[in-house]
Amino acid sequence: MKFTRSASIAALAVAITACSSPDSVTEDAAVEAAPEDVSATTEYAVTRNAYFGDLHIHTRNSFDAYIFNVRRTADDAYRFAKGETVQHPSGFDMNIAGGPLDFYAVTDHAEYLGILPAMNTPGTELSELPRSKDMFSTDPAKITAAFQGVGASVRSGEKIDEMFDQPLINSVWLENIDAAERHNEPGVFTTFAAYEFTSVTTNRDDGTFGGGNLHRNVFFKDAAPARAFSTLDSTNPEDLWDWMDAQRAEGYEAIAVPHNPNVSDGQMFKLETYDGAPLSSEYADQRMRNEPLVEVTQVKGTSETHPDLSPNDEWADFEIYTRLLGSYDVSATNGSYVREAYGNGLKLEEDEGFNPFKFGLVAASDSHVVGGAYVEDDYWSKVGIVDGLPVNRGSVPFDRE
Repeated sequence: MKFTRSASIAALAVAITACSSPDSVTEDAAVEAAPEDVSATTEYAVTRNAYFGDLHIHTRNSFDAYIFNVRRTADDAYRFAKGETVQHPSGFDMNIAGGPLDFYAVTDHAEYLGILPAMNTPGTELSELPRSKDMFSTDPAKITAAFQGVGASVRSGEKIDEMFDQPLINSVWLENIDAAERHNEPGVFTTFAAYEFTSVTTNRDDGTFGGGNLHRNVFFKDAAPARAFSTLDSTNPEDLWDWMDAQRAEGYEAIAVPHNPNVSDGQMFKLETYDGAPLSSEYADQRMRNEPLVEVTQVKGTSETHPDLSPNDEWADFEIYTRLLGSYDVSATNGSYVREAYGNGLKLEEDEGFNPFKFGLVAASDSHVVGGAYVEDDYWSKVGIVDGLPVNRGSVPFDRE
């Protein structure tokens, strides 16, 4: 895809500066970008072809990648997808299995996008923060506490003011857009400007911590706005849809793709709105306009169905994962799986005349090391130095000598 922005937007690619007070998404006139005619001409295939790619990839700019020693960029991610060798954080070479992909998208977390690299860069004001010194200290307890504070902020939607720098976040987002543009080759290799909206439910009905995954990856077609909407603007996915509708009115075509409903604690496909109101035809229309796809499988499990929902299906336990994010609690089953959602949607359509669950399916890796392993015999998992080697994953015993 072709992505452009006006010259005034280029000025946003500022050097790393001190944290500044954020402006609201609706009022941030300084980062508006006018869409341009960016269509590229290429021949279309007469017959339908199967294309393969990955629409869920993280780089050093995601807070939960950088902390685990990931230092590769969006450019590295696209080079990997096109068949080049890229080094894993654990030191070995990564090469894509099966040859180059046809399409690819870097989907770094919008929350604190690019902030951790700045916190770890000597000479920046962000690097002088006590939190930065803890985050990159040699004391595991300090590192854990500092990092968990960032995770808590993302879940709650409450910014950590000292490390929240909207101009820096904007500039890194624009760098990711530029990387997608540099590597896009019409008719050969398709890229998308994209990011992850990292919503997580914080409490269950009984008041305990939930950790239900309501993440969405947001993709732009031909042009992308100069600012991404994150959970630090609102944790409510329906507010994301409102923002996407507003962007679409400005010329920015976008879709969002939810992932890991299997660990959403029953929230992804529940039969009410985020705030507990009854579903309506307006809700269904907006959801399907903005979320025509769902990611059904990735490294954190498969979300098609569950043995409790499909007791007569011998494959219902295929690659399921049931633990909530950051917890040993089990995710609620109802409202967390695609097949049940399809059935509920059909019943809603019959009884009420609308269906909010009429979506297609995609799969992706959710790799946090710029590229997925994709095959069992050369597997490096997801989380940098945490699980890149067989011994880290428990696949082989530790050498105790």
